[in-house]
Amino acid sequence: MRPRVIACEVKLVYRLFLTVLILIGVLAVASMSVAEQVPDMSWEPEIENPAYISGEGPIVMVDEGHFNFHTIGYRYIPFAKLLRLDGYTVEPLSSEFREDSLSACDILVISNSLSERNENDWCLPTPSAFSDEEIAAVRDWVINGGSLLLIADHKPFPGCAEKLGAAFGLRFNNGFAFKTEQREIIEEGWLTFSRSDESLANHAITHGRSIGEEIDLIMSFTGQAFQSDVDVRPLLTIGADVVSFMPECAWEFHDTTPQIPVEGWLQGAVLSLGSGRIAVFGEAAMFSAQIKDDGRLMGMNAPGAEQNFQFVLNVMHWLSGLLDDDKNLTYTPVIPCRIADTRIVGGAITPGGLRSYDVRGAVVSQGGNPAGCPSPGGEPRGVHLSVTAVPVVGAGHLRLFPFDTPTPHASALNYKTGSNIANAVSVQACYGCTKDVNVQSFGGTTHVVIDVMGYYCPAP
Repeated sequence: MRPRVIACEVKLVYRLFLTVLILIGVLAVASMSVAEQVPDMSWEPEIENPAYISGEGPIVMVDEGHFNFHTIGYRYIPFAKLLRLDGYTVEPLSSEFREDSLSACDILVISNSLSERNENDWCLPTPSAFSDEEIAAVRDWVINGGSLLLIADHKPFPGCAEKLGAAFGLRFNNGFAFKTEQREIIEEGWLTFSRSDESLANHAITHGRSIGEEIDLIMSFTGQAFQSDVDVRPLLTIGADVVSFMPECAWEFHDTTPQIPVEGWLQGAVLSLGSGRIAVFGEAAMFSAQIKDDGRLMGMNAPGAEQNFQFVLNVMHWLSGLLDDDKNLTYTPVIPCRIADTRIVGGAITPGGLRSYDVRGAVVSQGGNPAGCPSPGGEPRGVHLSVTAVPVVGAGHLRLFPFDTPTPHASALNYKTGSNIANAVSVQACYGCTKDVNVQSFGGTTHVVIDVMGYYCPAP
């Protein structure tokens, strides 16, 4: 072979080698960028009493049509996993928001949407991710009974969701909520909300359906702070040690970066509009389980965030109507008082069997306390019950719901053959009805024992 040919081939190989190196470098950078926060695929939540039979719960559609940073195919894989374990059907929604595209949706989740301009550029400006027509469609859908979970994290997400938030009376802050002077995501800079300092509200969402679902502490991972021009129920209230940094570009902080005091602002709240419900949050990672590129856990899997996954479920239960606002109700616990025992009266409940029970009347006729179980605060609007299944044959579940209402898909207690299993559950009382609550069995035949633990009554 001639020297010139050899030289050309060497040059060609060298160029190919350089090209490969460049491609490897590009892929490595891209991989690092993507891997900054990746879903924790090893996270396996356990739900003792799922709200719905698998696949029979409400249809949750997660927005993936607006350059979303969080989707059920990637960063929100843990979110979708959790909801499916609780019985929800979770699907992506990739189309524009229209009346027809929203019609099959019970709960719409919009998390960290971006405008096309900000997909790869997190500097100002941050135009709306949604058209005026889409915003109008979502608002009308909520008014007509839809439930919306709206999440907009730190810059640029609040700016891209600003117009949508404003349609519901919300004012998003297009910045970064950090503790005092901290501008780095470090564990000490993450935010906590606690019942003890009242930054975590006393609400049906923090009470849950039962004692085991109560929430005392929530952790979030930076995000934004927002305000409201309408009557909302605060869930997460920002403390005095938090400020909002307002950089020109996301994550580019300088000594001259403007700061805004945000004490008393919100990072989580709920509100009603027409027949619909809205839950809004200024932080997205609390709804996922992620691993940062330095190996730290961030989200429902993070140390100190052990209650976050139940909080997420409680939010969804409120959006699904399993939890009601208790703004005008006061909960009063009582000494456990038996209202029903099928071993004494009525016999075991067979599959599909339905029983109706009074809570405050002559409960002795139901196998209850001969002295009755009176409410300490007048006519109750809800009752907190301990329900025990004493199985005879086969596994199954019980559903508890207000008297004179359709049977829901939600289970209150799941039971197995040969064991006594109890669960605490709150049920709306049927105000002014001849009975208060219904109990229906699905699965194996079982005896049922019911005790009153407390009442929800109108505040004085």
